[in-house]
Amino acid sequence: MRLEKPTIPEKKTIVYIIGAGRSGTTLLDILLGNGAEYTSLGEINRFPKRDGIPPKTSTASDKYYFWLQIRDIVMAQNNQVKLSYIHTLHKKFEYHTGYLFNILLKKFKKHEYRIYTKFLTNLYDEIFKYTKENTIIESSKYPGRACNLSEILPYEMKYIYLQRDPVAVVNAFMKKNIEQPSKSWLLANIYYFFVNLLCKRTIRKLGKKHNVITIKYEDLLAHPVRVLTDIEKKLSMDLSLVKEKLEKKEALKVGYLFDGNRIRTNDVISFQPSRYDYEKTFKNKITRYINLSLYS
Repeated sequence: MRLEKPTIPEKKTIVYIIGAGRSGTTLLDILLGNGAEYTSLGEINRFPKRDGIPPKTSTASDKYYFWLQIRDIVMAQNNQVKLSYIHTLHKKFEYHTGYLFNILLKKFKKHEYRIYTKFLTNLYDEIFKYTKENTIIESSKYPGRACNLSEILPYEMKYIYLQRDPVAVVNAFMKKNIEQPSKSWLLANIYYFFVNLLCKRTIRKLGKKHNVITIKYEDLLAHPVRVLTDIEKKLSMDLSLVKEKLEKKEALKVGYLFDGNRIRTNDVISFQPSRYDYEKTFKNKITRYINLSLYS
């Protein structure tokens, strides 16, 4: 089974979702991908780490062949450079630990940055050739990658910074026996605080050149149509179809999400508006206090 290769849309756009892990970026990705001209692709940054194959995906599915064909072409375009090596470049130029030194890394690691740039350019060119939509939704989250894509790619970039209640994020990171590794209460608080500092700095920087918006996950859960309307206005998007689906309580297609939250393994999901509240334990109050300036 092979997918036909459609023509490249004249105008190509990437809507990139920034945020900390466990902040609901996969859900937002899926919601936006249910717009008439949009498709959800999830955490594309994990493409090299997963050797170009979306995890926990049936080899008989369209999603598997979508990414497999892209993988084969991009590997050929990059002289069969091992994806494990590309993954090390991702860590160097995108991960939070190298974010503050990104300018120096690009200056003194020019050869590596050229390889990284060529790979990204080829990857997104092929993605747009194989998707019929002219806008893709990406929830790779990393602020470092957000900045790099803005500098490297010729497409229109739009950014959404998704915040989530710090108590919910910290408690999610403390859970065990799920796909992502767990963190202790202290490490989860440090991680959330540090990452959101980077996200806020990045959004301010990108806002000088691109359309950006900051939203809260809890608002999205409680008032999805209202939040989607705000996104429409701020980012000049048409989300009328997904709002209609929500109002009719229709199932939402998951799309070709490469990686992300485990809900990506479903073909469709149901969305139920809800409200979030947290137990007022001592640790939860401390978590709220530590992150108050970033979440309020």
